[in-house]
Amino acid sequence: DWFSEHISETLTTISPAFLTRLVDGTSEHSARRVHEMNAAAEMVEATGGEPHMTRATVKVLESAPDGIPRRSAF
Repeated sequence: DWFSEHISETLTTISPAFLTRLVDGTSEHSARRVHEMNAAAEMVEATGGEPHMTRATVKVLESAPDGIPRRSAF
């Protein structure tokens, strides 16, 4: 319950400046994060797990250097 409330509060109180920082930061740091997520996926696989979300994150981050689609203003 506490996490659900936290997510709801976080997503409804994000300022336009913070959202812009998140989007720009994702583009700027995507190459490093791809490397980190691939390493995390390998760790999950080494324990017999399936890193579905991690691999999906890699795909999103790989597209980030091209720019994240967004409206003209947040």
